[in-house]
Amino acid sequence: MAEKVRVRIFVDFWNFQIGWNDYHTKNGATVPVPIPWKELPALLAAEASKGQLAKFAGIHVYASVNSNSEKDRRLSSWLHHSMAGLTGYIVDVRERKPRKTIRCQEENCKAPITTCPVCKTPLRGTVEKGIDAAIITDLITLASDDNYDLAVLVSGDAD
Repeated sequence: MAEKVRVRIFVDFWNFQIGWNDYHTKNGATVPVPIPWKELPALLAAEASKGQLAKFAGIHVYASVNSNSEKDRRLSSWLHHSMAGLTGYIVDVRERKPRKTIRCQEENCKAPITTCPVCKTPLRGTVEKGIDAAIITDLITLASDDNYDLAVLVSGDAD
């Protein structure tokens, strides 16, 4: 009998969610299309193993939230309770850190922006810290401990 390839999946939640939303919007979706989180591990493991027998070895989901946001508090609760309750899921939720200055993204500008140009409300940005490092650390640690044969990284970061 052939040996099964152990597949472990690592998901950058926000990169995946934003990419998923953009894809479906570009393809005509007028309402949000939910990610099939329950079916996702089997789909990705089968695709990644390229026809070999695959054994799902776990899925790690990394997300960040702003605890000052009611919407993010609800998301955090869902991640910790609903998603983490799915078979094989390990969920790592981290607090976003305040961003000192929000700047124009135009390469030759980079001017600080302190208020919304439309409603004049002060901007309070946050930045995701530690997600990429956590993914890399777990990828390397779990590989060193021989916890998988094949890793699937689901992200969309330029870095």
